[in-house]
Amino acid sequence: MKTKLFMFTLAVAGLFFVGCSDDDDNIKVDQTIQNAFEVQYPDVTRVEWEMKSGYYVADFKQNGMETEAWYSGQGIWKMTETDVLYKDIPQAVKSAFEASEYATWHVDDVDMLEMPDVETVYIIEVEKGKEEYDLYYTIDGVFVKAMVDTNGTYLPTTVLPAIKEFIAVKYPQARIVDIDQERNTVEVDIVDNKISREVVFDLNGEWMHTKTEVRQADVPQTVLNALATTQYGSWRIDDVDHYVTANSEYYEFEMESGKQEVLVKIDMNGNVL
Repeated sequence: MKTKLFMFTLAVAGLFFVGCSDDDDNIKVDQTIQNAFEVQYPDVTRVEWEMKSGYYVADFKQNGMETEAWYSGQGIWKMTETDVLYKDIPQAVKSAFEASEYATWHVDDVDMLEMPDVETVYIIEVEKGKEEYDLYYTIDGVFVKAMVDTNGTYLPTTVLPAIKEFIAVKYPQARIVDIDQERNTVEVDIVDNKISREVVFDLNGEWMHTKTEVRQADVPQTVLNALATTQYGSWRIDDVDHYVTANSEYYEFEMESGKQEVLVKIDMNGNVL
C-alpha cells in the first residue's frame, strides 16, 4: 500500500515524532489487540500483522481493497488507511476534484484515511511531469489543501485536549481534518462551515493565529486601496491569506513581478505592517 507523510503523532501529554525503523512483518499480536480488531472488522478472514512506528498494523482486504488498520499496544484503534479506486470515491469529492485546477492531471492513487477525533479524508495523488501533489478532500467534497507528495508515511494522530477544546469553542461548526507538527508549532487544518482554515498553536496548545485563504474579491476595499498605494501596487496578486490573532487581524498578500516575490501585510484599517 502506498503511504505518504501525513501527520505526526500528538501524544496527550506532549508531541513527538515516531520514526519508522521498527517495522516488523508477520508478527503475533496480543489477544487484546486481536479482539479489538475482530470486533471492528468481524468479517475479515485473512489478516497479516506487522509493526510500524510502534503500532500494530493489520493488513487485509475489505471489499476487495487493500486496507491497513492501526492499533496501540493496548488494542486501541488509531487509524485505518484504505486504497480506493477513483471511480468509487464519493461523488462530491469527484465533482470537486474535476472542477479544480488539477482536473487534467494524472490521478496516480487515492487513499481514504479514517481516525478517531479527525474527519475522514480522501487523498488524491496527482502528477504532471515531475510535479506530484497530494490533494486532501473531506467526504462532502470540501478541498482542504494541496501538499507536495513526499512518499513518506501516514501516521495516527491524537488531538491535544487543549486544542480540541479551543476549536470547539471558537469554531463550533468545525471539523478537524489534519494535524501537523512543525518545529515549534502545531498546525491544525479544519473545515469550518465548508471553509478551510489553518489554526496554529504552540507546543503547549496555546492558540497563536488562524489563517484562511481568501479570494481577492472578498478583501475589504480599504485594504485593497492601501495595497495599491505601496511600491508593489502594480505587481500581480498571487495569493491572499486572512490572519486572525488574539490581538490583531490582517491580510497577507503574496505579490509577484516576473521572478520576484514579496509578502505585504495590511491590517483592517489599511495600515501596512
